Amino acid sequence: MSSNSLSYKEVEDNKKTNNKRKAGIALLLLLALIGFLNKDSIASLFNQNDGGVRLAKVTSVKNEVRRKKTSSLNWNTAAINDTIHRGDSVSTGQRSTANVKFDNGQSLTLDQNTLIVFDQQADTPEFVSGNIKLTVNGSMKIKIDNEIVTIDGQNADIQVFKDTKKNKQKIVLLSGQSKVTSAKNTIRLQKNKVTEAKEVILKPEEFKAIVAREQKIEQAVIEKAKPVILPPPAPPQVYYYKLYDFYKHLDQKPSEFTLNNKFQQRSNAKFETFSPATFSYQKQIELNTDQAKTDGDFVISDSAKVLGYVVEVSQSKAFPVETTEYFWARSKFKYSFVNPGSYFFRYRKVLPEQRLSAYSPEEPLTILPKKIVLKMAKVKKIYKRAPVVEKPVALAAPAIEKKSLIQFVPPARKPAAITPTESIIKLAPEIVLRNQRYSDSYVDMHASQGFLASNRQFENSHAYSQSYNLGFDIVHWSYNQGIGAEISKSVTSSEAANSVMLAQINYLYRIFITSHLVNGDRIQLAIIAGLENYQNSSSTASDYLSSYSLFKIGLGASIPLFSFWNFELSTAYGMGSGGGSSLQFLTQASYYFRKNLSLGIGFKARKYEFVLSNNKNLESLSETFTSLRYHY
Repeated sequence: MSSNSLSYKEVEDNKKTNNKRKAGIALLLLLALIGFLNKDSIASLFNQNDGGVRLAKVTSVKNEVRRKKTSSLNWNTAAINDTIHRGDSVSTGQRSTANVKFDNGQSLTLDQNTLIVFDQQADTPEFVSGNIKLTVNGSMKIKIDNEIVTIDGQNADIQVFKDTKKNKQKIVLLSGQSKVTSAKNTIRLQKNKVTEAKEVILKPEEFKAIVAREQKIEQAVIEKAKPVILPPPAPPQVYYYKLYDFYKHLDQKPSEFTLNNKFQQRSNAKFETFSPATFSYQKQIELNTDQAKTDGDFVISDSAKVLGYVVEVSQSKAFPVETTEYFWARSKFKYSFVNPGSYFFRYRKVLPEQRLSAYSPEEPLTILPKKIVLKMAKVKKIYKRAPVVEKPVALAAPAIEKKSLIQFVPPARKPAAITPTESIIKLAPEIVLRNQRYSDSYVDMHASQGFLASNRQFENSHAYSQSYNLGFDIVHWSYNQGIGAEISKSVTSSEAANSVMLAQINYLYRIFITSHLVNGDRIQLAIIAGLENYQNSSSTASDYLSSYSLFKIGLGASIPLFSFWNFELSTAYGMGSGGGSSLQFLTQASYYFRKNLSLGIGFKARKYEFVLSNNKNLESLSETFTSLRYHY
């Protein structure tokens, strides 16, 4: 055997050594693979306290909520009672929410698409993006816009969100009281007022300079986008005739006029044009039988703002100066009629600055003569007396001849051909109109059943709020202008702590439109402008708005139907605080069981759209109601 050859034993030893080396390498590779797949568990094994400082824990999750530890590169699904330490992060996905409660008692609610990072160097959460709500009753710190601020609050709900359009972080106080303090400034938050984070972080003068610079840039963009419009050529100077150019006062009564005999037309002057007005009056008037004169009531309903009217009355359509009366009138006036016949009315408007309008169309009117009432004379019974025989008396003086009283007895009449029970003269029954006070001022009490609902309430799987409400309103008219006020409050509610109150005040301007389709020959239309305030003391504050105020404008109509009914319809659009808007609708039918008392049933609904948590929300309130109304 050669000395260079290996023995059998040495060959076997070499094989065992190679096998051990291969097994060791395989074991090392397996351990490295297991370590890579479980790197988070190994890191937590060496760092079990996750930074050593616990800050909060997760108290609720909905849908996709994720949490990343400071020692990990991966995002894991968050669960209730997960603890949060320095350096951890929490995020929510689409249609997802989470609630985190701090060890100091404060809480934080994350809306969808929100990211919060808990700072490694301080016990402070940093708001990065999305939308959060802080519930603070005491003091806490938060990092907003890369600056740490301190929030002090008393039962305060505070919204912090990122305005993605303007790339700014903003703060809103939803309820309670709170102030925010930074190293340079302190701001006391006002309810429902949006405050920029930079307004807290910067000094007041620094923030004002930034706002002025942004407004200047925005104005420059707007001006650049505006098309260049050349101003229209100046109209020729025109003089409008005034009241005393055409009329002059009579000496005896300041409210009566006559024509100004010095009036002359000018080449550069004209009478003001005007919009049509409604001249309301009874088409035929009958003179009273027991009075020397009869008054007629007239109403001019006008959409233009006028100082008054100069009314002309004549019994000739040509309006001759000698027989025409001229007098001053407001929107309502009376005229006394003495003689029957045809009359004609026309007027000129007196507009602001006493500008005089052209003539209105002539309005004809017929005055009927007095009724002749025939009364049957009473038949007196005539009794015959026996003749008296006088004894002759001898007198010294000649006797004076007495005149005898001769009585004529009417001949007996034949019975009438038609007895009273057989009379062929029949009177047509008079139509009783109880609903003609529908346009008067009134006070009203109404009871309703209401339903309050919102999209957030359905998302939270809560039932809608049902309540029974009691309300009062009053509308007072002075000619064509009126003012109305209403207050309505929940008496009982399906939620013990939910109590809705609505209050509003409105300005009204009305016109009357002649219509022969309704009894009374006219319909009332009204323009409505007013303010409304809403308060809701709700036990589920996240489901419903707590309050809002809005300005609204709308239209209303009142139509008398048949003899005892009146139909009302109104709609209004409102613009509220915080960019909200509302749409309102009401319809009501009233039955007049007396001329000044009516009982009505109706339905009203309103919806309010607003932005909360950087999302569009909708809240609606619908009511069916019964009302008792008294007109005065």
